[in-house]
Amino acid sequence: MQRQTISLIFGCALLLTMAGCGGGGVKIYTASGELSLDGEPFGPTSIRLIPLKEGNRSAVGTVDKSGKITFTTLKTGDGLPAGQYRVAVGIDPGEPPRLYPKIYGDFGSSPLQANVDAVNDNQLKLQMTKSAGPLIKDPKATPAQAKFDVNAAFETEAFKAGAK
Repeated sequence: MQRQTISLIFGCALLLTMAGCGGGGVKIYTASGELSLDGEPFGPTSIRLIPLKEGNRSAVGTVDKSGKITFTTLKTGDGLPAGQYRVAVGIDPGEPPRLYPKIYGDFGSSPLQANVDAVNDNQLKLQMTKSAGPLIKDPKATPAQAKFDVNAAFETEAFKAGAK
């Protein structure tokens, strides 16, 4: 009897975990974007998108050297759910650090926002300016660190808060 109870509890926990990882019926729309600093492409780096409306999903973006952004919500390159997001820029630890205004690296201060409509092929242009504040290098970017891990980004407190 005790073994059956434990098996039942384990099975229910596994089902709940799998249901939570499946996206919960969230509709994701294709999106592409560009990140620039004073009109010039800015990358490689990563961006993090936290929804302005509580309960919506967080997402990440990987920015290549040409400033082109690939958005990821559930799997690499799938896009974004509809909604408004605050965007924070973070340097890809696998690349040499670049200078950028500190204000863009903090969700509390970043003026960058993105709006994703409930249509496919959203085109997002995120533009930073050097005049926005003091320039910094990302302190986490060291040569010893590995490349940016999209899955690890989902484990941060900010993403967990936005994913609820």
